[in-house]
Amino acid sequence: MAWVQAVNTGVGFITHTDWETNQFRGYESNLWEVTGDPTAGLAWAARVGGTVKTAPEAQAIRDTWNANIYGFTEFWVEKLSAQAMTALMTTALGDSNVREIASRWLSEFIDVREQVYKDDLNYLYANGHIGLEKRDSMLLNKQGV
Repeated sequence: MAWVQAVNTGVGFITHTDWETNQFRGYESNLWEVTGDPTAGLAWAARVGGTVKTAPEAQAIRDTWNANIYGFTEFWVEKLSAQAMTALMTTALGDSNVREIASRWLSEFIDVREQVYKDDLNYLYANGHIGLEKRDSMLLNKQGV
């Protein structure tokens, strides 16, 4: 198995012949996991102008991307309403080039919003603004139970 960082140039980036000798799995940050024939995998990397990475280097690239997308999501959660975020994501999802990033971003956005909602309810309960039954009821309704 090899890790290769290479920009997908479209048609011919991975050919039918490449698929006959290797399997390819794409990740964020133009990172590719290439399994199969190591010699053919390295030849493919050279042909597409890719840079071979070690497993720890590949993991660091993925970790950096994850940290950046989470930070980006946290920033925009504070700036945009849910309706604006939905409209933005709907537009982005229509573009196949950004579908994976947009899906991941939307998932992060929803997770952050859910945690903010839970934190707000817990704050209201802890400071005596709502009772335990009201807090639990609101949590259950939000979770669709």
